[in-house]
Amino acid sequence: MLKKNIPYLCNGSVVPKDRYVEMDLIMKMLEAFSKCEEKNTNENDPFGGNENEMDMNTLQDKVTRRQKTLRELYLVEYIVQILYFPFATKTYTLSEITQEDYITLLCQDAYQLLDAAVGGYEINERYAS
Repeated sequence: MLKKNIPYLCNGSVVPKDRYVEMDLIMKMLEAFSKCEEKNTNENDPFGGNENEMDMNTLQDKVTRRQKTLRELYLVEYIVQILYFPFATKTYTLSEITQEDYITLLCQDAYQLLDAAVGGYEINERYAS
């Protein structure tokens, strides 16, 4: 879904509100996944098991496996594109956007997702920088 919406950001046109809403929802779900905060945890989940039985080391291992998976799915590249293209195509400029603009909210969500996808996992932090 993110990959499908990136061309809107690349072609220099304003992204429709429904696309922003869709991207926002996807990024929030991915952020919850990377932080192991999703609501419907399955015991057969290959990324971990029951949250109640995990200690801090197990939870960190689960987060690390999820962050590695997100990196391997090129999520970091997509996030960087979301942050880069609206300004590179001059559709938006930092001096003209406001807090209420959808692009501001989208960039905030993208940055939070990037932080969740790479934070605390040194390999991903180096990769993202």
